[in-house]
Amino acid sequence: MIRNFPELWMHTICQGSVEGVLGLYRHNAVLVPTYSDRVLSGHHELAKYFKMFLGKEGLCGQIDGLIEQDLGSVKSVSGIYTFRWMERGRAKAVIARFTFVLTPESIHTGRVWVSDKRWRIVTHHSSEMPDL
Repeated sequence: MIRNFPELWMHTICQGSVEGVLGLYRHNAVLVPTYSDRVLSGHHELAKYFKMFLGKEGLCGQIDGLIEQDLGSVKSVSGIYTFRWMERGRAKAVIARFTFVLTPESIHTGRVWVSDKRWRIVTHHSSEMPDL
């Protein structure tokens, strides 16, 4: 049901639009980001983070695998993603793990996503894969 949500999120990241990315999060969403030492809450804080993150030259990525959990009206998707960008003229790739906790939001725009509900991220955790 929500299996395609991470691909939608990554596609939006690759487009580089902070507003587009924020549109996938509830206004009071929590983000535990890969490149911050703080837990962020709400669109204002998320916007600052994504402005920095999306500012990486040529940033894009791919979903490498995921597991869905159906928790009733709440859904969870966890997996691995790889980000690529240019840094100081050199290609950089980072593998990270993620969890999205999603809740439905009724919409009245005429767009139908899933059963007339639009899934939005309420909590997102991301961390760089450790070298073992």
